[in-house]
Amino acid sequence: MASYSVGADGRLTLIDTQSFGVGLRSLHTSQSVIVDIGGTHYVLVGASDSGDVFAYELTDNGALLSPKILPSSATEMADVRSFLTLSDGGNVASLISVGADGYVRMFHVAQESADLVSEHSTVIFQGDISAIDYIETDAGLIILALDQSDGNVLSYLYDPITETATSVSETGAIDQVGMGLPEDFTTLEIGGQTYVVVASPGSGSLTVFSMDANGVLDAVDHVLDTRETQFGAASHVEAFTLNGMGFVIAAGADNGLSLFTMTEDGQLILLENLSAYASMPLYDPYSLAIDVTVDGVSIYVSSETQAGTVRLSFDADRWSTPLWGGDGADTIEGTSGGELLSGGGG
Repeated sequence: MASYSVGADGRLTLIDTQSFGVGLRSLHTSQSVIVDIGGTHYVLVGASDSGDVFAYELTDNGALLSPKILPSSATEMADVRSFLTLSDGGNVASLISVGADGYVRMFHVAQESADLVSEHSTVIFQGDISAIDYIETDAGLIILALDQSDGNVLSYLYDPITETATSVSETGAIDQVGMGLPEDFTTLEIGGQTYVVVASPGSGSLTVFSMDANGVLDAVDHVLDTRETQFGAASHVEAFTLNGMGFVIAAGADNGLSLFTMTEDGQLILLENLSAYASMPLYDPYSLAIDVTVDGVSIYVSSETQAGTVRLSFDADRWSTPLWGGDGADTIEGTSGGELLSGGGG
């Protein structure tokens, strides 16, 4: 594990590294999380079957200290695959864990005196979950998850008082949408409407769902990889907005990236592709992250088989606010600012 500082221009500078000890190398966690408990930052990297959580303390200057065990009185975590933070910053951090056993649990890590302990855990739902995230809406906290074996995207309304989740929507293969082995998803808000974009390597596709405030999902677009795109066996997808315009970046087994923009009704439009050159670690992508700041947009890609992390910059100056037409006979006039023009059927 390594920590880096991020410069104003997006460049990474190595700060510290830590090797996983023998007892940590067998952990199944593929998605760690940083939490703030009592003013100290910890990187959670996994949990044992007994529920003990393993963490590295992260100092203010980015150094990684020796690992420590957060003793648990919780039920077994069963080889955590990933963590998701719901709240932290006080003496208690509330998290969701996804286990290799298919159980999604809510649990808490608390500070008591000088010790850290993980408290009780509660099963909130079960499935072959490959990715998980949440969105806060007027209805409350909506948890989104991908069920890989069934090929569906799920939404649940979470009740923080009872720590239970109520199923709201399930769609995808169950509704004849061709999602094969969905692995990753991202969310994007355009014109007040929330969209969920799912990457499925089994079908080599990107699928767009609209989501209302109650968490109800509805498929609005489905794009297949072709020889004109670079997201074959799509396994990673991220999104960002710029000047009111939405962008989606996808990667898979094509050793490159595809960049899309999204219209206000959720349709994906291909803008460009980026192919890897020799020794460029875009082969076998293992992570894709976007960082949007006032100084620009940085895209970070790491590989499962190639050393290093690639940083790509996005030319934000090329894109202006999108212009939307209505259903009437509207006239939309663009400039030289790279706008997206979208009109109705009038």
